[in-house]
Amino acid sequence: MRYEMRYMNKLTLDSFWGKNRNNKPGAGSKEPGTINFSPRTQLPAPGFNQLLAIILLLCTACGSGEEKPSDTFDRQAFLENYAHNIIQPEAEALLGEAMQLQSTIDTLVGQKTVEHLQEAQTQWDETYRAWIKVCMLNFGPGGTEGRRRTLLEEVALWPIDVEGIKEKIEATDPSFNDSKRNTRGLLTVEYLLFATDDADSALNRLEENRATYLQKTVDRLVEQLASFSQAWQGDYAAEFVANDGTDAKSSTTQMFNETVRNFETLRDAKLGVPMGLIAGQSGPQPTLAEARFSQKSLDYLLLNYATIVDLWHGRNGSGEDGLGWNEYLLSIEGGEELVTTIQQQFDEINSIIERIPKEQGLGELALANNPEMAELHQAMQQLTRYLKGDSSSLLSLAITFSSGDGD
Repeated sequence: MRYEMRYMNKLTLDSFWGKNRNNKPGAGSKEPGTINFSPRTQLPAPGFNQLLAIILLLCTACGSGEEKPSDTFDRQAFLENYAHNIIQPEAEALLGEAMQLQSTIDTLVGQKTVEHLQEAQTQWDETYRAWIKVCMLNFGPGGTEGRRRTLLEEVALWPIDVEGIKEKIEATDPSFNDSKRNTRGLLTVEYLLFATDDADSALNRLEENRATYLQKTVDRLVEQLASFSQAWQGDYAAEFVANDGTDAKSSTTQMFNETVRNFETLRDAKLGVPMGLIAGQSGPQPTLAEARFSQKSLDYLLLNYATIVDLWHGRNGSGEDGLGWNEYLLSIEGGEELVTTIQQQFDEINSIIERIPKEQGLGELALANNPEMAELHQAMQQLTRYLKGDSSSLLSLAITFSSGDGD
């Protein structure tokens, strides 16, 4: 009804300003069907009956077409599920993995053996998998404040600046008092642990300055993640649940936006760019993939997608569903159809993922122009419409970020 009313308003206004049925513009118009409100435009004086009809029509549209559905959904229970059953446990798990990584790195630096290097590499992988479970929480304790940027920027910004890392190592500068966040974080640790094909070569390169930089980078990560986890375990969780409105600064809107933004990052930065599928690219760019040195880019891409699906369903780490976005949509008229559509798209994406040759890395798939990866990107583009466009509209949640993708 809203869109029909707007269309009727336009027809009435067109008639009012003297446009004919073919939408031919009058003098001074810039394009068909629009009015150029320049100082030189001479508009005809309206008749009383025409003006009254327009006012009545506009008032009717405002009074009924824009009416929001009744709000009966228990958003506090919804937010409690996310805060207590999903975010708090995952934040705590990430901190635990990071602390274990810190310990294995200290052991490696103290005793440079192949066994200790492999243990550090394995623990880095465990830490990164835990990171993916919280990488979309870039609000509240994970948001921008003062010199601190978002959690994603502070913890795992990529592509890393390899030359910048080398310069810092040579200058023995582990202070991190600059804005070069792509010279530190988990992906810098990955580079320092995995950047050669041979374990012995990696150990030989781990000289004093490099080892010190590695330790300091991990120490900083643990400090940052401890602050993030403690905030969620402390007062912020109660603030998050209490902020149960739907305005731009509400917990619901912030969480929705960061979930969708993370999905777009997955779709484009993690998949589209390495595969060369983004407008303006001349071909694949596998060197821009996330976590390319460990050769686990595809694993993390698929884990990120699975995490988003779980979050959408309000699903905790044990696989149990709680109040999620589906339940929120089902509480609103028209939501059942959208929930079905979204699930069908999830299923379509899952079927494509099953056909991807997992034994190949993302770089190999990119250079081979794997058709399933292009199909996956297209399917994710369609899902973006349902999550970002249709869901936000039905839930009356503002999109507060701009991705430039037209959705």
